[in-house]
Formats: sequence, structure tokens, C-alpha cells
Amino acid sequence: MTSSKELPSVEDVHASKDVLYSMGNGAVAGMGPDIVVKYGERVRLSEAEAMKYIGENTNIPVPAVLKAFEREGKTYIYMTRIPGKTLEDCLDKFSDSQLEGIVEQLAGYVHELRSLGESNYIGSTNHAPCTDYFWQYNDHLPAGPFDTETQFNDMIASAYHARWGDSRPKFHIFLRSLYRDNHRILFTHGDIAPRNIMVSDEGRITGIIDWEYAGWYPEYWEYAKAYFGGEWKTNWSLWMDKYFPSYHYELLVHNIAYGALT
Repeated sequence: MTSSKELPSVEDVHASKDVLYSMGNGAVAGMGPDIVVKYGERVRLSEAEAMKYIGENTNIPVPAVLKAFEREGKTYIYMTRIPGKTLEDCLDKFSDSQLEGIVEQLAGYVHELRSLGESNYIGSTNHAPCTDYFWQYNDHLPAGPFDTETQFNDMIASAYHARWGDSRPKFHIFLRSLYRDNHRILFTHGDIAPRNIMVSDEGRITGIIDWEYAGWYPEYWEYAKAYFGGEWKTNWSLWMDKYFPSYHYELLVHNIAYGALT
């Protein structure tokens, strides 16, 4: 493994022409065959903490964090490069049975996440605030960590009222009544999608990437987030419903709130 002394400089990272991903205030740069660097204003150290936690406590293939730090308003996460391609880039190359096999593998890894135990708060790793993209659209709202699911649900209903209260002054009361307050709080990736799953040509998962939204959330969160803007050109989402713990009611409620707030 490359030592920290041999890692590329920040200047080298910004000069890299191997840009694997770029959106808004965040980017991922390839730094040769073994290293990638995720950096930007929207990148958070909590993502590095999540990958370290998962790497140390599960068999899930995740990038190994080599170094993470903040400099001049940006966060830099140096990590190992996962072999393979994103499933999104080769989704149409796999047969339906191969795709089902990939989802079955993925379900096993999600089961490992859910077997890490229950948390007494909702938020990112090490009791840090929530980092779901909900707060990218509503950065004025409290992000926790929340001591209870009741507090978390109150915040979502309040956010709806703040956005739509003038035209729908009572709907937030109805919306809040739909949310249950007694789910288990489990570790969650928060953005399970083909773009974040690395696979080999044979259809084996080589890694799960992009842990920026990971943390401790209500048990339905993984399922609901996987379906928000889900993939419907193939049977991917149908296989997800077969192999993942399903929360159809919570998914519908989640889509009401998130459709209006993101």
C-alpha cells in the first residue's frame, strides 16, 4: 500500500485529468491505478469515518481510507481504487439472471450493515450530524444528530410546513401523523444505486462506493432511499424488492415528503 508520504499532493489532485465524477462542489479524481481522491466543499470527513467503520467491522468491500483532511474550505479523502466498473456503466450487458445475482450479493452486504446493531441516535458515524442530500436542499434545517425518531420525524414535518405552509397550512399535521416513531435505528449506506456498485465482468461485486450519506437511520431508510429516483429500465428495482427487507408503506410516505422537499 502507498504510504502517506508518497500520496499525491493537493495540487496534483486538482491537476488530474482522470476525473471519474464531478458534480457541483465535489469531484473524484483518479491518481493512477491504485488511488482515487474525493474532494470538494460538499465532501465531508464523516464519509471517511463511515468507510473506516465499515472496513473494520464488516466484510463489505469498501475503499480503504489512506488519508483524510480539510484544507481551505475543502475536504480531501484519499482512498484505494476499487477494481471493475460501476454497474450503471454496464447494466445492459448483464442478463436478467446475472442482475438478480448481483442484487442477491448486494442484499447480503446490506444484511451485514443491518447486523451491526442498533443505535441510540440518528445521524452520521461517531455521533455526527445527518448528511443525507435532504440537507443539501434544506441546509437551514437542523441536521441533528437526533436523539429519537420522534425528533427526526418532527423535523421532516416542520420542513414541509416551512416550505409549503402558505398554500397547505394544515398538511404537515397530516404528514406527521403518517410517520411511525418506533423503527429500529440501523446503519445505512443511504444511496444504494447502480452508480455506486462496482462489479467485475463476471458480475461479482468488487466494491460499494460513495458513503457520503451513510449513518444511523430508521430501518426503512435504506429501502426508501434506494427507490427514490430508482432504476426502472431493467428488473433491478424488482429484484431489490425481492431480496431487500421491504417497507412499502414507509416508501410511499417518504416519497410524499421528499418529493416536495428535494
